Amino acid sequence: MAAGPASLTRIAMLALLLAGGQARAEDTMALSKGCEEAGAAAQAVVKAYIDNFNSKDIASFESVMHYPNVRHADGKIFVVEEPSGRQQMFADLEKAIGWDYTTLDSSEIVQCHPDKVHIAVRVTRHSKTAPIHSFDSLYVVTKVDGKWGIAIRSSYAPEALKAPPPAP
Repeated sequence: MAAGPASLTRIAMLALLLAGGQARAEDTMALSKGCEEAGAAAQAVVKAYIDNFNSKDIASFESVMHYPNVRHADGKIFVVEEPSGRQQMFADLEKAIGWDYTTLDSSEIVQCHPDKVHIAVRVTRHSKTAPIHSFDSLYVVTKVDGKWGIAIRSSYAPEALKAPPPAP
């Protein structure tokens, strides 16, 4: 019985995946030592980012990012060329949704290279009394001139940022 076009496509895709998988496995083995160090450094940056966000100190918050910094959210791409020093953003978030602090619920390395790490992150924003919402993001943490920092964030933060705080 002859294979149909769909079967041939599946076979070709499987062959490509297997061939690519071998090359990726060899690359991964070669990079694993560098990725242990890079992964630990990138995870420390993500933790510092959340801690500094919760400190509500804009200078420390912005200190763990590389510039220009890119954020993809709400279907838009925002590029911040340099630190803003906009301390007011914390009060704006509190007013918009009742935010008081954020917890880092999970942080998992999904791709790694000795100078760039992709980390899948899940956070929960909290008011003083209860969780507000949780969402997933992907952070690209890079090493530039010997310093690790967040270069790109792609976020699924809910539209709740534009809504009034939830009623207690």
